[in-house]
Amino acid sequence: MFSKSVAVCLGLLVPMLVIVACSPEDRSQAVAKEFEKRTPITGAGMGASAVSVSDAKEGGSEESARGSSFAGKESDTKYTGMTADSGSAESDTKYTGDEVSFDVDEKVFFVEPQDGAEVTSPVRVVMGTEGLIVRRRFEPQKRYGHHHIFVNQSDLPVYGEEIPMDDAHIHYHNIEKEIFLDLPTGQHTLTLIFGNAHDKPYEFHGREVQEHPVAVKRGGTSGTQDLPPLTDTVTVTVTGSQKIFFIEPSDPDVRKFPFIMKVGSEGLDISKGHFVVVWNVYPFPKEGQPVLVDDNHSHFETGATELEMDPKAGGHKITLLFVDDNNKLLPGPPLSDKMDIAIWKPVGKLEAMARDSTP
Repeated sequence: MFSKSVAVCLGLLVPMLVIVACSPEDRSQAVAKEFEKRTPITGAGMGASAVSVSDAKEGGSEESARGSSFAGKESDTKYTGMTADSGSAESDTKYTGDEVSFDVDEKVFFVEPQDGAEVTSPVRVVMGTEGLIVRRRFEPQKRYGHHHIFVNQSDLPVYGEEIPMDDAHIHYHNIEKEIFLDLPTGQHTLTLIFGNAHDKPYEFHGREVQEHPVAVKRGGTSGTQDLPPLTDTVTVTVTGSQKIFFIEPSDPDVRKFPFIMKVGSEGLDISKGHFVVVWNVYPFPKEGQPVLVDDNHSHFETGATELEMDPKAGGHKITLLFVDDNNKLLPGPPLSDKMDIAIWKPVGKLEAMARDSTP
């Protein structure tokens, strides 16, 4: 055993002594050769990664180019195909997932609601695009952007002007494509406008114009097309609304236990279902699935608006839902309300003292 260990050590030491005795140039080559002999070139690990990266750079593998798939955290859009620097035209790029074609002009539109529709609030709004990728970028970039909705606003920003941000100018920075708007009864005009990374009306911009000679800006500056911003407008009539909401505790700092939680509603027949308070977990079940019945879901009786609560101490994020007798959400936009509360409870000796002092 001892002689075997000595042999192993000598086997490692002798090559290194030879390397040290070489000139600096020869030494670097010898180290590379020695490392190559001891590094696996197949299987998992550094050797396999190095080989695959080298093959991709030197061989220009067409298969690896076709197989590339890109998906940002902020978007479900996935696309595969030849990259722009491979010499292929944009129209040759094939997309999967949310399908995007570069053979069409850019366009934004309302999928839902339709122009002239009668709706109830909250209003379900679905936003569509053609020739565009809905995704956030640090800099304005061709084909990329995100949605904005203007409520009852006739004045639109021009190219280069920042889109306002308030209750009438809603920004969807989380790349939403479907949202719900809480609108009062009456007629409303909704305008969809596509914006770039700087929250300005979308137009071809910057390096993308330089990289793609066929690309032009939409704004009417030298060498560009004079086209309006990408927008769509619909008019809807809200005939009524349905709401659910927390009433008590009105103070988010709760110091009396147990306490009564009170909830309310508008435009809703609560005899056809019941309220649920969801504690600290994602409140909405998968489509068609019932709301759970467990410690994180406090179910009211059918038609009831009050429930005695005695939760654990600490901060809690709670969500109010309304479900039918099968514990499923009602058809249409999900009714909900949210609230943050802090439960303050004495512990240990203080708990005993508080209990003893209670008349």
